[in-house]
Amino acid sequence: MKKVLIALFAIMPFVSFAQSNTTLTPEQQLEKAQQQLEAAQKAVAEAKAKAERAQKAAAEAKAKAKAEADRKAKEDAAKKAKEIAAKQAAIQEQIRKAQEEAARLNAEAERLNKEAQQTGVFPSATVPETKKEAMAPNGKKEPAKTTEPLKNKDPEGKYSMTTSTSKGDWSSPATTANKTKKYVKSSKKDDNDISEYLEGAVPVVDGSVIFTLDLDVPGKSAEDIYQITYEYMSELTEDDNQKTDEAAKSTIALVNETRHQIAARMCEWLVFNSNFISLDRSEFNYTLVANCTDNHLNMTLSRINYSYEENRDSGFKTKAEDWIVDEFALNKNKNKLSRPSGKFRRATIDRKNEIFNGIEEALR
Repeated sequence: MKKVLIALFAIMPFVSFAQSNTTLTPEQQLEKAQQQLEAAQKAVAEAKAKAERAQKAAAEAKAKAKAEADRKAKEDAAKKAKEIAAKQAAIQEQIRKAQEEAARLNAEAERLNKEAQQTGVFPSATVPETKKEAMAPNGKKEPAKTTEPLKNKDPEGKYSMTTSTSKGDWSSPATTANKTKKYVKSSKKDDNDISEYLEGAVPVVDGSVIFTLDLDVPGKSAEDIYQITYEYMSELTEDDNQKTDEAAKSTIALVNETRHQIAARMCEWLVFNSNFISLDRSEFNYTLVANCTDNHLNMTLSRINYSYEENRDSGFKTKAEDWIVDEFALNKNKNKLSRPSGKFRRATIDRKNEIFNGIEEALR
């Protein structure tokens, strides 16, 4: 019995399969096959559509990425072009200002020289030859006649520093005789101490850099102070810093003996570093004006401009207001000197101190 049951269980699947096949008609089987085919085709179509959508999305993403890269590249190029244009505009503005300043200085020099020529005296503070030695017929030397009339002689035998011809109260200076260098320059200070070059060290008055010395000189009259100051400023025009170019040479341009005033146009070298390997310096031009009154001297150093390495691509011309003021010559925290304008600021202050300290020593 047991064996019979096992045999029945074994053949039951085949009986079921036979019954299922026998239950569908050929038409039904064909319809079912068509349905299965349609389902398969639909699945293929959906898979194909999905693949196309994926390809389209990838193409759109690629195009978007390319467009974004192109946009960023254009923005970067536009920004760089704008920066270059701004730098070029700034350079052109500096060139324009330098040209205007040069034109102004040339016009001033031409005016001063014209005034000096009209007064019939030398425009500079150098000493013209008033006496020359000539050979007498007997072979001995004898003094020749003076080539410049010495007509402003005072009772002590000295000569006035101006001629009798003038425009208003101002006149071109004549020369002093036997000029000797007797004012010693102040010694250099500690190069590591920059405290005196920091904020406020370069005064700006009504938009112009003007260094001022107000010095009380007890016991000296305006005339005494004038004579000493004139001699000191005359010596400055011939010290070691001065340019030797005749077209741009330091000179006492005008004086006013009545009001005891002196105006000098200074053209010299501002030396930053000098050794046997290299020389780093800049042309340094400024105006020095002294006003002498009883017991007091007021001296100003102004109209400062520089011409640095003019024959090189890195060269430039500028004025103090655009170069050595706090805005340009100090860092953001105002505790360090900027490069390269900081070295101009430092050297300018050193030269100003040297000049002002020198006149203080002379008037003691």
